[in-house]
Amino acid sequence: MHYESSVRFLGFPLVHIASGPRVGRVVSIAPGLMSRGVARGWIAIGDVAFGLIAIGGVAVGGLSVGGVAVGALSIGGFAIGVAGIGGAAVALLAVGGMALGGWAAVGGLAVARDVAIGGVALARSANDSTASAYIDSNLFFRIASWVNFHAITLAFLPMMVVFLLVIGKILRGSTDRDPPQIR
Repeated sequence: MHYESSVRFLGFPLVHIASGPRVGRVVSIAPGLMSRGVARGWIAIGDVAFGLIAIGGVAVGGLSVGGVAVGALSIGGFAIGVAGIGGAAVALLAVGGMALGGWAAVGGLAVARDVAIGGVALARSANDSTASAYIDSNLFFRIASWVNFHAITLAFLPMMVVFLLVIGKILRGSTDRDPPQIR
């Protein structure tokens, strides 16, 4: 599937969606491997996505959501960035099963320089009232708590967008056909 909006800003499309190889452009990287859909746009959704908002298997951007997410705010299985939420998160502010934070971390294993809260927490302030006060007062950690609570719903949002685009394409395709001829 490939969609690119006609609206462009600074040379990039507003929305670019790319999944799987483009029709007519199937490229075999090695025996049994095919090229992946790479989306580049302000809002990019694809197997690999680069954008201000990037959603994909590998997502790189300001707000990145994906299996591997790299960006200012990263949410994914493996999140790397300024602020990260994921199964494993490496960021200045990190939340995850394994959270490695430059300043603060919350998770099963939470390691940070200053503040950590978790099952195993290593930091200057770890699992104490100072750490709890910092985490409770920090906007990122409040948002991360909300994201974790609504994770299932948020995981289905990208799939719903793609589903609605496909349904729209099918419905538009059915109206594009010529009407039956009366003879």
